[in-house]
Amino acid sequence: METDPAPFKPRPRTEFVQREGRVLSLRDRIVERTYREAIDLALATRDYVRDRQQAHLKQAEPMLSMRISGEALRVTARLTQVVAWLLTEKAAAMGEMEKTSLRDPAHRIGGGPSTVSPKIESAEELPAELVDLLNRSWSIYDRVRRLDAEWRRLAA
Repeated sequence: METDPAPFKPRPRTEFVQREGRVLSLRDRIVERTYREAIDLALATRDYVRDRQQAHLKQAEPMLSMRISGEALRVTARLTQVVAWLLTEKAAAMGEMEKTSLRDPAHRIGGGPSTVSPKIESAEELPAELVDLLNRSWSIYDRVRRLDAEWRRLAA
């Protein structure tokens, strides 16, 4: 019925000690590493939606088909929020925007109730690969949300 998802293959581990002649802080390295992880996850999500989601939709009942599409959108929404937040952090680190502007509420990681909820209703009905993407997207989203809250607290 459904095929095993392709195994996740993380990029080779690389330390980003310097960039453009500038030594990176621990914060910069956390942002860089998380950004690469988010991009890898976004690419895995793209591959799922492009290559395998249609087969799952064709095999599913109409209501389940809608759920599969909705859950794939949830993954995309989370990753969009994460990448936007990380790009803002990177821009501030590179001097492309003022670091003080990071405290602006507009630069908080956002998302509505469906984005921030880790709960997956009836996960056993969903394709295993989609459940994996949901769990991984929640993990990185929650991590970035905690970083955002902690860094805002420290900046206050």
